[in-house]
Amino acid sequence: MKKGFTIIETMLVLSVTGLLSVGIMVGWSVNINRQRYDDSVNTFKSDIQQIFSDVENPTNQNDRKIACTSNTRSLSLSEGGTGGHTGTSRGASDCILLGKFVVFEGNTLTQFDVIGRDINPQSDCVNSYGTRDACKDAIEALRATNFVIATGANGTANPPIVKNLEWRARAIPATESRGKFNFPRGFNDIDLGVQNSLNGHTVNGLMIIRSPLDGTVITMAIPVASPDSSSNQYNNSGFINNYRNAIINNSNSLILSHNRRIGFCVINGDTNVLVYGRNKVVTIGGSASSVEVAPLDGDNSRSCGALDAQGRVDIRGVL
Repeated sequence: MKKGFTIIETMLVLSVTGLLSVGIMVGWSVNINRQRYDDSVNTFKSDIQQIFSDVENPTNQNDRKIACTSNTRSLSLSEGGTGGHTGTSRGASDCILLGKFVVFEGNTLTQFDVIGRDINPQSDCVNSYGTRDACKDAIEALRATNFVIATGANGTANPPIVKNLEWRARAIPATESRGKFNFPRGFNDIDLGVQNSLNGHTVNGLMIIRSPLDGTVITMAIPVASPDSSSNQYNNSGFINNYRNAIINNSNSLILSHNRRIGFCVINGDTNVLVYGRNKVVTIGGSASSVEVAPLDGDNSRSCGALDAQGRVDIRGVL
């Protein structure tokens, strides 16, 4: 009677076992990558929803005395004790926290405070005759605040909040600030990057603010240059005023709603590998409830490919 196994039989068993082990390891690795990718997508979505919540329920964490100098045309912020200004404590100045200015860059999401003059909507707007009058709508009330982004020359308020996407994922802008007629990914009726002080053609910024008229939340999608503290343009009063005016004057082309959105393609951070054969798109409208992860399949599906050599993505589906 034959006892034991031959060398060939043993080798066959080991080969089959090895192949099964490799298959299990590959499947395990794919599942881990998918879990991490889904975590980064959902966390990105939650972070944006949290910003909406922070704007709707504002809290001023600043514990320094800030001098807020404002008039009917401009506004500036400085730390108490500089420029002859003693500054005022939190909640006692003529300025208010209006909302957040958000910039998306690679794997970071940076939030800057938007500060404006505390106005009386019944008398602080300017009519067509150049005299003070009641504010006719939310945008005119916003214009009257002379709002500024708290960076550069006005960076003495709360420091920006910087968040990194989970698992080194990256959020790539998927909407262009150009007319839909020539650019399918555009959402504006005009080319903001050419005609105004709004920089570039890619929508990589959001301004989420409460209207000083009635407290409703206004969300605008804006092509921006990074407003970091070292950027000279945000130290230039002329640029600051022109930038504010460009936003106000083109507000109809910038305001988002549930049916008018922008999108960000979330790219796998480790390898640019398409864990589902394509990447997911997070769409953003005018409220927290309109921030959604688009389905990969179905009538309203949206997805994106890998980055090309120019750092762009191919989008499938209509935003």
